[in-house]
Amino acid sequence: MKFRQFAPLLGFSLLAAGLWACPGSIDDSSLFADSGPKPTASDSGAKACNAETEIFAKKCVSCHSTAGKSNFANLDLQASGVYDRLKVQKSTGANCGSALVVDPNNVDNSLLLKKVSGTHGMCGNKMPLTGDSLTATEVACVKSWIVGGGK
Repeated sequence: MKFRQFAPLLGFSLLAAGLWACPGSIDDSSLFADSGPKPTASDSGAKACNAETEIFAKKCVSCHSTAGKSNFANLDLQASGVYDRLKVQKSTGANCGSALVVDPNNVDNSLLLKKVSGTHGMCGNKMPLTGDSLTATEVACVKSWIVGGGK
């Protein structure tokens, strides 16, 4: 027998089975898995990150602080007011043009974010130069820090 003979019957059977297996209706949205308010980070127990203390202090300040051995690229990620300084600071790198280190109006264009994520087309080297690269979670934390105005 050919499949074409049974196609309408098969289609009808699948439709009927799908309707029979449906646990609720639009009138009773509580029966659907995606109904209701979405959980937030605080609901799930996940903690918000703090880029300054959890990332910069651990992976960056050995090279980028006034207290460090040297302050490469004139970039201090340790002294207070980091965000306010970086949002007006332009790159000092030879091939970076005058890109803002932190661009609050175009986060993805922020040189800091490009450097830690290794974004294609960035100028200079991926950071940090030594040690492990930032994880995807850490890069997301830096991005969140920029979007949140340094908070």
